[in-house]
Amino acid sequence: MRDEENLAEMKESMRPPRRRFDFVIGNPPYIGYNECCKQKLDFTQRIKQKKLSMADVYGVNLNTVPNRIKPYSPKPNLYAFFIALGLSLLKNDSKICYIIPQTILTANDLDVLRYHLSSNTSIEKLITFVGKMFIGRGLKQNKPVATSSLIFVINSTQSKNGKVKITNYEDSCSNNFQDYFTCAKKVCNELEQHYLRSNIENWNFVGKDKGSAKLLKEYSLNSVSIEEFRNKLNENSDLVFDGGVKIDQSLIKNKENGNDFEIFDYKRNNWELYKPVLSQSFYSKDDPIEFIPGSQKLRAFTKNHKIIWRTKFNGKFQYTTRNILLINNQSLIISSNSKNNILFLFSCLNNDINLLILKEKLLLPNETNYLIPIKAIKQYIRIPKITKDKTFVKDEIVEQIEKLLDLEDCQLQDFVDFSGITKQKFDYLEVRGNNLVLTKGGEEYKAPIKSKKDLIKTVLKENFGEKELLPGDIVLSELKHLTALDKDLQKTLKNYIDDLVFALYFNVPVKKVGLSNASQIKDLCRKNEFYDYIQTEIQKT
Repeated sequence: MRDEENLAEMKESMRPPRRRFDFVIGNPPYIGYNECCKQKLDFTQRIKQKKLSMADVYGVNLNTVPNRIKPYSPKPNLYAFFIALGLSLLKNDSKICYIIPQTILTANDLDVLRYHLSSNTSIEKLITFVGKMFIGRGLKQNKPVATSSLIFVINSTQSKNGKVKITNYEDSCSNNFQDYFTCAKKVCNELEQHYLRSNIENWNFVGKDKGSAKLLKEYSLNSVSIEEFRNKLNENSDLVFDGGVKIDQSLIKNKENGNDFEIFDYKRNNWELYKPVLSQSFYSKDDPIEFIPGSQKLRAFTKNHKIIWRTKFNGKFQYTTRNILLINNQSLIISSNSKNNILFLFSCLNNDINLLILKEKLLLPNETNYLIPIKAIKQYIRIPKITKDKTFVKDEIVEQIEKLLDLEDCQLQDFVDFSGITKQKFDYLEVRGNNLVLTKGGEEYKAPIKSKKDLIKTVLKENFGEKELLPGDIVLSELKHLTALDKDLQKTLKNYIDDLVFALYFNVPVKKVGLSNASQIKDLCRKNEFYDYIQTEIQKT
């Protein structure tokens, strides 16, 4: 930061006409706001001391966008402050060129910067590139660094009707930085700047092909926003969105007492399932709970039906009716008392079209993870319009998603009749004919298999496999309660549900539903130009 005298002079120079430089070129540091605070950087200290306002950082408002007031204090990356500084150093009709991360396209707290650049400057060029660039970096000067970077060229003079040249260099280009920008593998495009100004919540579309924009346009035609969907619900079943709470960790217990909250453990949860696993950690509703500003308090956790996902997304939304409590905002929740509405929303969220949209909006090149905050769900996800002639499709989706979820509650005792067995421990077991044969000390006990013999074999292999069993190693009570998930049937149901959801989004003329009609429904969906496109794009990402 500059000293007080120089800072005052520079602020004075920001008033037109500018008296600074013709060009500003830079590669600013990329440091998160919280880390800047930990390091006690001068500008964060000044903000805390109210000597510097986030609403006026060298003439740029990094605090709020008009009519988009945030319920929390924004925490922009350090490079945002350098962009504001660079702009303040320009004369009228002068240019700034920076290389920065592509997070400027997606970060929630940088919507203020996207607003300022698209409203008060002329964005001439946006150049994105990926790949293992910058050979000769790292401690040994031989490390190729994976990047998701962006170069912008901006003129300080405001443009209302200008066009922005977009150049996206692809990953297969040369790893030699000097050769990179002469590589032929690039995609060029132009966008009206007013389009950027109208979509400041996210600019990740600048790196996408034209098919993506066409898909989003068609997606919007037969759907409504989350807020519109929410407004149609009655007060008792209204959707509630919330994050985690803070609790006294010393009061966590491993046994449930009455109607305690179960603490959701996102680290130990099995995210391959559609239902969260039991965490075995509980917290009394009478013990202290601290809520973050803007929280719905306990309202989100006391409704009957819940959708949960990990903030650092790993590909799946989960559903539960358990009294789950989320802590520390590592996971997020949507809840409602309406089973049908929450299950329909659950089916839509887990559909490839919405998973693709979230990835395209939030996942940057060379990144393996991305965050899905509540704001992203509200902004980017839309729900199919349900007219009277489509109600039967929605009802079928809800019915089939219930069946899909119920499969995860199936246990071995649902398919094997253990009623005739009184012995409690066994040394060996195998499927023989239509029986599950258990052996103890050379004596055999037969439990008739009621159905799904192949599933029984799979369950036994998964749980006992090649390991050597000790005498009495197999306990009957544990054997009965082994999870027996029919993954093939679940996949069949999921594909069928996905096709029905697709049919609603893209107005596919489905006349009859039912699993027996699944192949005909799929054929109808495949006639739509976006069906194969979505599958291809999902595989890419």
